[in-house]
Amino acid sequence: MNLSIRKYSGFTLVEVMIALVVLAVGLLGIAKLQGKLVNTAGESKERTEAVTIAEQKIDDLKRFDGVVDDGTATFLFTAITNNAGGNIASVASGNGYGLTWTVVNCYQGAVVVNAGACLGGYGEEDIDNAPPADFDLADSVWYKAVEVTVDWISSSGAEDISLTALLEARKAISLSLPPTDGDASDDGGNDMATEDEIGDEIELRVDTGSDTFRQTEKPLPEIISSGQDKNTRVDFDVVTYVKRAPDPDTGLIDTTVDVALREEFINQSCKCDVSSTAQNAFSAAYVKWDGDSSIGSRFDYLPPMEPKKVATGSVDNAAGAEQLCNICCRDHHDTGIAGTVRYVYDDDAGDGDHKHYDANGDEVTASGAEYIETCRFKRIDGIMRVFQDWQLKAITTVPSQELELDVGGLQVAYTDYASDFVDGALTVASSLASLNTLKQPVSIAVTEEKQLQARAIYIDTIYDDAGNAFDISSYSGTDRLEQTPFAEVNVTMLADWNPNITDDVVAQTDIISIADDDLNTISSDASYYSLFYQRGVVVGNANGTATGYASMELGNNGVTDVTAVRDISVTADVAGRPPTKKYSDINVVVSGVSSIVTVSGNLNISATANPTVTVSPTGTCIAIQQGNTESYSCNVVQGASLTVTVSAVKNGVTYICSGGDSHSFLTIAGGEVHDFTLSCVAP
Repeated sequence: MNLSIRKYSGFTLVEVMIALVVLAVGLLGIAKLQGKLVNTAGESKERTEAVTIAEQKIDDLKRFDGVVDDGTATFLFTAITNNAGGNIASVASGNGYGLTWTVVNCYQGAVVVNAGACLGGYGEEDIDNAPPADFDLADSVWYKAVEVTVDWISSSGAEDISLTALLEARKAISLSLPPTDGDASDDGGNDMATEDEIGDEIELRVDTGSDTFRQTEKPLPEIISSGQDKNTRVDFDVVTYVKRAPDPDTGLIDTTVDVALREEFINQSCKCDVSSTAQNAFSAAYVKWDGDSSIGSRFDYLPPMEPKKVATGSVDNAAGAEQLCNICCRDHHDTGIAGTVRYVYDDDAGDGDHKHYDANGDEVTASGAEYIETCRFKRIDGIMRVFQDWQLKAITTVPSQELELDVGGLQVAYTDYASDFVDGALTVASSLASLNTLKQPVSIAVTEEKQLQARAIYIDTIYDDAGNAFDISSYSGTDRLEQTPFAEVNVTMLADWNPNITDDVVAQTDIISIADDDLNTISSDASYYSLFYQRGVVVGNANGTATGYASMELGNNGVTDVTAVRDISVTADVAGRPPTKKYSDINVVVSGVSSIVTVSGNLNISATANPTVTVSPTGTCIAIQQGNTESYSCNVVQGASLTVTVSAVKNGVTYICSGGDSHSFLTIAGGEVHDFTLSCVAP
């Protein structure tokens, strides 16, 4: 019997029903997931908008234009209180985005009322939104810790975000740069108006893709003193700005500039006492790179506090300098920990703390010993922080008036050289050669005076996340110069000037002399080179050719000019260390009938603590140090009379000298000699 079996394919009813159930469940899950994704995207957009609102309010509060009510301010710093201050008003919750803010007043040295609200060393104290009675705004810091909160109702419920900012009690940063030629000097080192009446603040183009320039205001040194204690403070800003394009309809040039970046610096000399204890302090703030060689930007980075060796501010600091000096002496030390950026770049101390030296250039290590330190402060997030030391890369000497008026194309040649130097261009050698050809020789007549300028280029090192130096030359963006942290600075009134170099065999003071007065306060930009003190003024004494020199220390001390040795050596300084200075020379040709003659002599001075010896009248007489021998030379008109006085000064204190500290030359023929032998003691 044959059986025939027929096979049928397909699904049973039960199978179909099961499949439909599974499909329905899957579709329901997808629908819920899609809804959640939509909600998440919406909440992300809301959160972004909330952050934007908070940032706008912080920027709004930063626009205060006065600290005290002098009748000119429209938005006072004191108006910034809880939910008050600025143009953007607070908004209550429940009406779209709610906007509120709280403000804590923080003062240097005040009693800590709200721990954690203020930075270490600052305390909260609110007396009618004004500082404590014994608070001096000129010497101390007052800032507001602001927390801005934005809240809203999302599909998930109540949401909020908070941003914080620190606002310091000082004049707000301008958003434009008067005068309209783009000068950086709208705010001086001491918050004073210092329009560049002289017009010698050089601007350098820093972006090949736009009209972006950088300019540094002339430094404003200030001698801070109280009693016999003195400190030097030098302030200046570095401003990067964009020039606006001509009006497309009228073709008129818009002389307004838009500030892209203002970098504020305070440089202050301090006296510190070595300490044997350790405490929490900040390591060096420095420039960090965010990105790679094809895209990225620089920013200022402040490491967290860490335990390390510190020092304390000396009692010999002036009262007006104590606040910054206490911070300087505490923070300006290196730990030697691998990957930690050092304050003193490429210093000679190995892996530990950098070395410290007293006013005579001698290293100090004993606990309690006093040493000299200059700190470079930079404003980061509203607060002045101790920054990695300046790194002097080049100094150039040029005739001042010719540079300002671009005589023979000198200003163009200098800007070409400076830009090439910063950029590391292959053409820097040829641009330097062109500059040297145009700048010299400087020709003057006998008895004629001429102002010279010294201009310095400082370049900071940029670091990556691992603490290694980032090579900015590998960056391919059109804004490479803008991303390079450099400052081109007029250092005429900070540099040391000398018609000699310590390695010269023959002194040149018989042909030229160069003014090198002691640093003093410059309170405005008017008569910058002559009203307050003189440096870099070359005077023709007799027919001939001579070389003048301007020099500066490589780091912070060059900016405040606090070192004891002001001459130059191309080999080593008095402490036997490698050269600590860079210098620039310029040839001077003197012609005409000479009526200038010289009187001179040796200076045999016995004194404690190595004071600075000066010979007056300054400008006519100079002290000359060659090895261990010190002498003086005075240039006077033949037939005249002259009284020469020798003094010894240290830290502003004039010593009492015996042995005859003055001598009168009568009817000078030239070549007269008088040696001074003095014994000097501090009063």
